[in-house]
Amino acid sequence: MGYCKERCMLLAVGLVVVLSGCASFREGKLPDITQWPPAGGAKGKSITVVFTGQAISTDVNKANPHGWYENAIAQAYRDSKLFSEVKTGAAGGDLLAEVKLIHRGEANLLMAVLTGLTLYLIPSSGTDEFTFRTAIKDKQGTVIGMVEKTEAINFWQQMFLIFVYPFKNPNTVFTDTISDLNRATVIEANAKGYFN
Repeated sequence: MGYCKERCMLLAVGLVVVLSGCASFREGKLPDITQWPPAGGAKGKSITVVFTGQAISTDVNKANPHGWYENAIAQAYRDSKLFSEVKTGAAGGDLLAEVKLIHRGEANLLMAVLTGLTLYLIPSSGTDEFTFRTAIKDKQGTVIGMVEKTEAINFWQQMFLIFVYPFKNPNTVFTDTISDLNRATVIEANAKGYFN
Protein backbone atom coordinates (compact mmCIF):
# COMPACT_ATOMS: atom_id res chain seq x y z
CA MET A 1 0.00 0.00 0.00
CA GLY A 2 2.83 2.42 0.91
CA TYR A 3 4.66 1.66 -2.35
CA CYS A 4 1.56 2.49 -4.43
CA LYS A 5 1.00 5.72 -2.49
CA GLU A 6 4.61 6.81 -3.04
CA ARG A 7 4.40 6.05 -6.77
CA CYS A 8 1.14 8.01 -7.10
CA MET A 9 2.68 10.95 -5.23
CA LEU A 10 5.80 10.83 -7.41
CA LEU A 11 3.64 10.61 -10.55
CA ALA A 12 1.55 13.60 -9.39
CA VAL A 13 4.63 15.74 -8.71
CA GLY A 14 6.13 14.69 -12.04
CA LEU A 15 2.91 15.60 -13.84
CA VAL A 16 2.85 19.06 -12.24
CA VAL A 17 6.48 19.65 -13.23
CA VAL A 18 5.77 18.55 -16.79
CA LEU A 19 2.61 20.66 -16.99
CA SER A 20 4.20 23.76 -15.46
CA GLY A 21 4.99 26.23 -18.14
CA CYS A 22 6.10 29.72 -18.90
CA ALA A 23 5.55 32.06 -21.78
CA SER A 24 6.68 35.52 -22.88
CA PHE A 25 4.75 38.19 -24.74
CA ARG A 26 6.00 41.42 -26.29
CA GLU A 27 4.22 44.62 -25.27
CA GLY A 28 4.24 46.05 -28.79
CA LYS A 29 6.09 49.32 -28.13
CA LEU A 30 8.18 48.58 -31.21
CA PRO A 31 6.22 48.66 -34.50
CA ASP A 32 6.37 45.56 -36.70
CA ILE A 33 9.21 45.50 -39.20
CA THR A 34 7.59 45.25 -42.62
CA GLN A 35 10.60 45.65 -44.93
CA TRP A 36 13.88 43.91 -44.24
CA PRO A 37 16.56 44.44 -45.41
CA PRO A 38 16.06 48.17 -46.02
CA ALA A 39 16.59 49.71 -49.44
CA GLY A 40 19.42 52.08 -50.34
CA GLY A 41 22.06 53.19 -47.88
CA ALA A 42 25.83 53.39 -47.63
CA LYS A 43 26.60 50.28 -49.75
CA GLY A 44 30.36 50.82 -49.97
CA LYS A 45 31.09 51.89 -46.39
CA SER A 46 32.27 49.67 -43.56
CA ILE A 47 30.95 49.96 -40.02
CA THR A 48 32.26 48.93 -36.62
CA VAL A 49 29.77 47.97 -33.91
CA VAL A 50 30.72 48.57 -30.27
CA PHE A 51 28.44 47.44 -27.46
CA THR A 52 28.92 49.84 -24.55
CA GLY A 53 25.89 48.99 -22.45
CA GLN A 54 25.80 46.82 -19.39
CA ALA A 55 24.95 43.28 -20.38
CA ILE A 56 22.44 41.46 -18.24
CA SER A 57 22.59 37.79 -17.38
CA THR A 58 20.14 35.89 -19.57
CA ASP A 59 19.54 32.30 -20.58
CA VAL A 60 21.32 33.12 -23.83
CA ASN A 61 25.01 32.36 -23.32
CA LYS A 62 25.31 33.20 -19.63
CA ALA A 63 29.08 32.78 -19.82
CA ASN A 64 29.49 35.88 -22.01
CA PRO A 65 26.30 37.94 -22.36
CA HIS A 66 28.33 41.01 -23.42
CA GLY A 67 29.75 39.14 -26.42
CA TRP A 68 26.34 37.68 -27.26
CA TYR A 69 24.75 41.13 -27.44
CA GLU A 70 27.57 42.57 -29.56
CA ASN A 71 27.33 39.65 -32.02
CA ALA A 72 23.53 39.92 -32.21
CA ILE A 73 23.78 43.65 -32.92
CA ALA A 74 26.46 43.15 -35.58
CA GLN A 75 24.32 40.45 -37.22
CA ALA A 76 21.51 42.97 -37.76
CA TYR A 77 23.98 45.30 -39.51
CA ARG A 78 25.30 42.42 -41.68
CA ASP A 79 21.79 41.25 -42.57
CA SER A 80 20.89 44.79 -43.67
CA LYS A 81 23.25 44.40 -46.66
CA LEU A 82 23.99 48.14 -46.40
CA PHE A 83 27.71 47.85 -45.63
CA SER A 84 30.81 46.48 -47.32
CA GLU A 85 32.01 45.12 -43.97
CA VAL A 86 30.74 44.91 -40.39
CA LYS A 87 33.29 44.60 -37.58
CA THR A 88 32.92 44.35 -33.81
CA GLY A 89 34.90 45.61 -30.86
CA ALA A 90 37.57 47.88 -32.27
CA ALA A 91 37.34 51.07 -34.28
CA GLY A 92 38.54 51.19 -37.84
CA GLY A 93 35.46 51.30 -40.06
CA ASP A 94 34.18 54.23 -42.08
CA LEU A 95 31.38 54.48 -39.54
CA LEU A 96 31.00 53.53 -35.89
CA ALA A 97 27.81 52.35 -34.17
CA GLU A 98 28.10 52.70 -30.39
CA VAL A 99 25.22 50.80 -28.83
CA LYS A 100 24.21 51.15 -25.19
CA LEU A 101 21.66 48.82 -23.61
CA ILE A 102 19.50 49.98 -20.74
CA HIS A 103 17.63 47.12 -19.08
CA ARG A 104 14.88 47.54 -16.54
CA GLY A 105 13.45 44.42 -14.92
CA GLU A 106 10.44 44.23 -12.66
CA ALA A 107 9.03 41.17 -10.89
CA ASN A 108 7.04 40.34 -7.79
CA LEU A 109 9.27 37.97 -5.80
CA LEU A 110 6.49 37.08 -3.39
CA MET A 111 4.21 35.97 -6.25
CA ALA A 112 7.07 33.97 -7.81
CA VAL A 113 7.57 32.12 -4.50
CA LEU A 114 3.82 31.56 -4.25
CA THR A 115 3.81 30.14 -7.78
CA GLY A 116 6.50 27.66 -6.81
CA LEU A 117 4.82 26.70 -3.54
CA THR A 118 1.50 26.04 -5.28
CA LEU A 119 3.28 23.93 -7.93
CA TYR A 120 2.56 26.57 -10.60
CA LEU A 121 -1.19 26.67 -9.98
CA ILE A 122 -1.11 30.39 -9.04
CA PRO A 123 0.50 32.43 -11.82
CA SER A 124 3.25 35.02 -11.47
CA SER A 125 4.75 37.45 -13.93
CA GLY A 126 7.57 39.87 -14.56
CA THR A 127 8.53 42.50 -17.12
CA ASP A 128 11.85 43.20 -18.83
CA GLU A 129 12.21 46.45 -20.76
CA PHE A 130 15.10 46.81 -23.20
CA THR A 131 16.19 50.19 -24.58
CA PHE A 132 18.95 50.40 -27.17
CA ARG A 133 20.54 53.84 -27.62
CA THR A 134 22.74 53.93 -30.69
CA ALA A 135 25.11 56.72 -31.66
CA ILE A 136 26.29 56.63 -35.28
CA LYS A 137 29.69 58.31 -35.63
CA ASP A 138 32.10 59.07 -38.45
CA LYS A 139 35.83 58.15 -38.58
CA GLN A 140 36.75 61.19 -36.49
CA GLY A 141 34.27 60.24 -33.74
CA THR A 142 31.79 63.00 -34.54
CA VAL A 143 28.19 61.98 -33.83
CA ILE A 144 26.17 61.91 -37.05
CA GLY A 145 22.93 60.92 -35.37
CA MET A 146 21.25 59.06 -32.50
CA VAL A 147 18.55 56.37 -32.55
CA GLU A 148 16.68 55.01 -29.53
CA LYS A 149 14.40 51.96 -29.63
CA THR A 150 12.49 50.33 -26.76
CA GLU A 151 10.52 47.12 -26.32
CA ALA A 152 9.26 45.27 -23.24
CA ILE A 153 8.67 41.57 -22.67
CA ASN A 154 6.12 40.24 -20.18
CA PHE A 155 7.03 36.85 -18.71
CA TRP A 156 4.37 34.58 -17.16
CA GLN A 157 4.69 31.33 -15.18
CA GLN A 158 1.69 29.08 -14.64
CA MET A 159 0.80 25.42 -14.93
CA PHE A 160 -1.37 25.58 -18.03
CA LEU A 161 1.00 27.76 -20.04
CA ILE A 162 2.62 24.54 -21.21
CA PHE A 163 0.16 24.74 -24.12
CA VAL A 164 1.38 28.24 -25.06
CA TYR A 165 5.09 27.56 -24.49
CA PRO A 166 5.87 26.19 -28.00
CA PHE A 167 4.56 29.42 -29.54
CA LYS A 168 5.79 31.92 -26.93
CA ASN A 169 9.04 30.32 -25.76
CA PRO A 170 10.83 32.93 -23.57
CA ASN A 171 14.24 32.35 -25.20
CA THR A 172 12.81 32.74 -28.71
CA VAL A 173 10.82 35.85 -27.80
CA PHE A 174 13.90 37.39 -26.16
CA THR A 175 16.18 36.65 -29.15
CA ASP A 176 13.60 37.93 -31.67
CA THR A 177 13.06 41.10 -29.62
CA ILE A 178 16.77 41.94 -29.47
CA SER A 179 17.06 41.28 -33.21
CA ASP A 180 14.04 43.48 -34.02
CA LEU A 181 15.28 46.33 -31.82
CA ASN A 182 18.52 46.42 -33.78
CA ARG A 183 16.81 46.02 -37.16
CA ALA A 184 14.51 48.94 -36.29
CA THR A 185 17.60 50.98 -35.35
CA VAL A 186 19.27 50.23 -38.71
CA ILE A 187 16.06 51.06 -40.61
CA GLU A 188 15.65 54.45 -38.88
CA ALA A 189 19.33 55.40 -39.15
CA ASN A 190 19.30 54.49 -42.85
CA ALA A 191 16.09 56.44 -43.50
CA LYS A 192 17.59 59.52 -41.79
CA GLY A 193 20.76 59.29 -43.92
CA TYR A 194 23.15 58.55 -41.03
CA PHE A 195 24.98 55.91 -43.08
CA ASN A 196 25.60 58.11 -46.17
